[in-house]
Amino acid sequence: MPYTDVRDYIEELTRRNLLHVIEDEISKDTELVPLVRLQFRGLPEPERKAFWFKNVTDARGVNYDASVLLGSLGSSRVIYGAALGVGPDEIARNGPVRMAIICRRTLSAQRMHRLNRLS
Repeated sequence: MPYTDVRDYIEELTRRNLLHVIEDEISKDTELVPLVRLQFRGLPEPERKAFWFKNVTDARGVNYDASVLLGSLGSSRVIYGAALGVGPDEIARNGPVRMAIICRRTLSAQRMHRLNRLS
């Protein structure tokens, strides 16, 4: 697996210029998803990027101590390939194997987290 956590993946998206970082306050209820959806309606696939919203609020004005990463897998073949650690031309050949490894590690990490909570 090419990334140890989501921070590593965010760094790679940034390095490849595949990430829009939004620092402005944005409502998860009314603005966040429509903004991302505009990209799919108006931009050709090669120009699409993932979005990282760092200052998330809701319609009531509640601020969240969390950020939101959207479009970080399926916005384009280039982004999907980056998630798998392969080029867009290699997705069909290497993608299923990489995805199986990622899923297995994710499930193992989730099981370990549950076991740690029980102890």
